[in-house]
Amino acid sequence: MCIEDCYIESGDDLVAVKSGWDKYGINLAHPSSNITIRRVSGTTPTCSGVGIGSEMSGGISNMLVEDLHVWDAAAELRVKTDRGRGGYITNITIANMTMERVKIPIRFSSGSNDHPDEWWDPNALPVVRGIFIGNVTSVDIPSSSYIR
Repeated sequence: MCIEDCYIESGDDLVAVKSGWDKYGINLAHPSSNITIRRVSGTTPTCSGVGIGSEMSGGISNMLVEDLHVWDAAAELRVKTDRGRGGYITNITIANMTMERVKIPIRFSSGSNDHPDEWWDPNALPVVRGIFIGNVTSVDIPSSSYIR
């Protein structure tokens, strides 16, 4: 999949990549992979330029994000998952990001700890590895990136 040359205004993530929720995504095992997001710009006052997860139980891999320009947003990039998700986020490359007045530039965090039903598996732990970030430019940023 390729998303490119877009200007987006949203009250949610400009681009969200997902692949299933808890045991349902694990059982289906249909990953989101081979995704390119290129030359996307826009604003989202409450969310991220690119959101990866938190529903990612089928796996997310082989993703390239380049030439992303976001302003007046909560985050430029957010990678989120939770205990009970299982699945993986791997082999992600993010290059040439520009952000202006973004509250938290790059955020790795849990999602909202929500599950589709009471039968979620607390032992289904997600794997996050191989995320490469380079060439980031920021203007008027009040805080640094963080992992939570």
